[in-house]
Amino acid sequence: MANRIFIIRSCPPIIGMPDIMPGRILEFRPNIPGIIPEPPGPGPTSRPPTAQTVEQPLPMHGEHRSRPPVRGQDLVQRPAVIAALFCGYLAVGLPLSVLPLFVHDRLGFSNLIVGLVVGVQFLVTVLTRGYAGRVSDRQGGKRSALQGAVVSALAGLLYFIAAMPGLSPATSLTIVLVGRLAAGFGESQF
Repeated sequence: MANRIFIIRSCPPIIGMPDIMPGRILEFRPNIPGIIPEPPGPGPTSRPPTAQTVEQPLPMHGEHRSRPPVRGQDLVQRPAVIAALFCGYLAVGLPLSVLPLFVHDRLGFSNLIVGLVVGVQFLVTVLTRGYAGRVSDRQGGKRSALQGAVVSALAGLLYFIAAMPGLSPATSLTIVLVGRLAAGFGESQF
């Protein structure tokens, strides 16, 4: 059953509703299951007849409301999620220090090409965020993160292939660009 909490911060007292004062939280809890009362409107009563009003003071500066107890499963999932995010963003950020040197010094391309190679990943990330949001909404965040991890691993493999000796600079650059496209798509999934 959902609750609605109305926070009234700095406003004058409402005429006809003396129990609604600035600096109080009014929480409406319905007595009938399935009914969520609307906020009190103008009229003879200040609260709906099917609701109880619970008054709580606002927390002072530096105070925090108590949180619900953490379940055992959450204690296991939190480090796993943090580790997955760390590895995902490490896979995105680590090539940024090496890629410009590789494209400019080893392959011999200009600074303009270096900038395009680095920037294409972020363009792809922005363009594929909508798809990532739909996957997260329809199939869950875990599915999206796993899909992003697989595509990011593919990008790393493509970077490795591009650095192999015997490839022409144009071929290596093409493989790096495909890897950057894959890395951008993978980043949007996190």
